Amino acid sequence: LHSSLAVIPKSLFKSVRTTIQNPIVHILSDDAACIAYIRLTQFTDKTDVLYTQQTEETRVWARRHGVWQNVHVHRSCLNTPGQSNNPSGSLSTAASIAYPL
Repeated sequence: LHSSLAVIPKSLFKSVRTTIQNPIVHILSDDAACIAYIRLTQFTDKTDVLYTQQTEETRVWARRHGVWQNVHVHRSCLNTPGQSNNPSGSLSTAASIAYPL
C-alpha cells in the first residue's frame, strides 16, 4: 500500500465516519449548481488505530430530465502520504485513499 492513490479494502477497517465541513453552494442556473466543501474521513482499523484523511472537494450538479446528477468531481488531498494519525506508520497511504464518488 505505498502507491500515491490506493483503494483500501473495507475488510481492513472496523469503522468509517465521513463529515462534510464548510459547504459552500453556488446556484449557477435553474439546472446547475456547484458545491465545495472539506471532506473529513476518519476510520479505525481492526486494531483500533485511528486514521484521518482530509480532502477538499468540488462537485458540479446538473438537472437532466428533472433529476439532479453529479456531472463532475474534483478532489484535492490536503495532507501528504504518511501524515495520518497512525503512530506506527504501517499504512503510509492513509492520506491518499480513493473514495467512491
